[in-house]
Amino acid sequence: MTLEELQALLQQKEALLEETSNKVQALERTRAGLLGDLQKRKGVERLAKAAGIDLEADDAEDRIAELLSEKSVPPKQPPAPEGKPPEQQGQGSTPSSAVEEAMRAQLASMQRQMEGLTEKLKQSEKEKQREREARLQEYKRSVVIQELEKAGCKRPAHVFALQGGNFRLLDDEQTVVYGSEENPVNVSDAISNLEKDDEYSIYFPGVVATGSGLVTSRSSAPISDNPFMKSTANATRASEIINRDRALAQRLVQQARARGDLDPILAKAVGYQ
Repeated sequence: MTLEELQALLQQKEALLEETSNKVQALERTRAGLLGDLQKRKGVERLAKAAGIDLEADDAEDRIAELLSEKSVPPKQPPAPEGKPPEQQGQGSTPSSAVEEAMRAQLASMQRQMEGLTEKLKQSEKEKQREREARLQEYKRSVVIQELEKAGCKRPAHVFALQGGNFRLLDDEQTVVYGSEENPVNVSDAISNLEKDDEYSIYFPGVVATGSGLVTSRSSAPISDNPFMKSTANATRASEIINRDRALAQRLVQQARARGDLDPILAKAVGYQ
């Protein structure tokens, strides 16, 4: 999957996450409203029960209005018969069981929906994090592979498989470095070091074989004294290297090109355009 495809997929997931979050917030507001309505209905039902009003009756609203207008006048309580305890205040004032059950069922359904959405949000966040990690790893790989190819590496994917764990991204998620936090090295210098390493030099240009068929170390030249670089261009010395060791000349051209300091005229002499 390309970087562009990963970015497009990430944008889709972010849009889905935002939509799910909006749904959760809407459910929260609906739930709060229902709870408020339930409390209000319970209060009305308690008042109606205490006043002996049947809420299903046609004149229920008129009787409730009369009750509210007389609310400031305390009701007269008949004396309790001697030897018989008075009825407890509010007895029989519980809400209608049918309404209460319906509200409870609706709230339970909302709670289940909220739990399901919460779980989906968690899964979406985990997937988003995995995609982000994969995108960053692919970006790091592409940067290192590109530098290896610039240096003329014969098997860049193989070298990255061996050394990729030593490359890492900085906090800006754009800069790739090699090595520890105490001593980071930029990618081009790290690859130059690999070119000079006996174990990895075989993957770069300039390896020659002896008469016995064994691979020998390449001829080396200080990077700062590269005659194919614009900053240190030396046509005479470059010509000598081409005539004496064309493989070394190719390697030096690759190094200069990797640093963006290649002299185009001297590069053409080696066969590079």
